[in-house]
Amino acid sequence: MKTVAAVILSIFLLTSPAFAFDTVASLDDSSHFIKQLLNYINHYRETKRLKPLSVDGGLTLLAQNHTADMQRKSILSHDLFEERFKKSGHNSCVENVGWNYQSPKELFEAWKNSKGHDQNMVADDIRRAGISRIGTYVTFFACN
Repeated sequence: MKTVAAVILSIFLLTSPAFAFDTVASLDDSSHFIKQLLNYINHYRETKRLKPLSVDGGLTLLAQNHTADMQRKSILSHDLFEERFKKSGHNSCVENVGWNYQSPKELFEAWKNSKGHDQNMVADDIRRAGISRIGTYVTFFACN
């Protein structure tokens, strides 16, 4: 009976318009969460006539290391941003962090409604990004 209920719930979540991609992505599937968050950011950038960001493996690794550090310490922080910036090899970088958002859309909207975070997402000189999600911690690290 529990298996049937789980299958029915899964079908409902995957087919219900009210539970679109955001809700499914929030069921601990970090790669979908990250892809959808980048899609929201890039769509938003396009509305501002800015180029979309491409994924950068090196920036992703820097974001992953920072996200893992935040989770390990159970804190939300920009600690050691200057170190990440220097390691990136770029001359301009921005960073947004988040914690405990249930969906990519919820996190994106929070950043969009925060002046500093919003400015980071639409910085016109950034071209590449790394995004990491570990547990409920997220790091967006983007550079020129």
